[in-house]
Amino acid sequence: MYRRDYRDIVAGVLLVATGLFAAFYAMTHLNLGTLHRVGPGMFPISAGLILAVLGLFVAIPAMLRSGPKIEIVLRPLAAALGAILVFGLTIRDFGLVPAVCVLVAVAALAEPVRPRQTALLAAGLSIMTTLIFKVGLGLQVSIISWPF
Repeated sequence: MYRRDYRDIVAGVLLVATGLFAAFYAMTHLNLGTLHRVGPGMFPISAGLILAVLGLFVAIPAMLRSGPKIEIVLRPLAAALGAILVFGLTIRDFGLVPAVCVLVAVAALAEPVRPRQTALLAAGLSIMTTLIFKVGLGLQVSIISWPF
């Protein structure tokens, strides 16, 4: 047990850094506009500043309380990052549904999960993403394609 809750301190500092980076990037690359004519930079700047303030609300109280020892477990981290990477590499060539299925399969490597649960999750997420992005938003993404 540490005298301070370093886990929340690190999380808060990362939120502050991410929020300030997003706000700074939007401020330097996008037009802010006015309150009567909102530009494309207004939302990212606002969201970044709100994220930074929320990060302060996480980090400051954590400096005043004790917390558990930080344990970094690499398997879930690698599975989550690998799932995102595999999704990005497969969606263009194979389509939305196979990319979501592969994403779920790789993410399931983070913890022991039954294959039936993984298959049900992949099917459910495939249906939801198809309904949201293809049907609801009308994005021009292929559902299933085979590059060979």
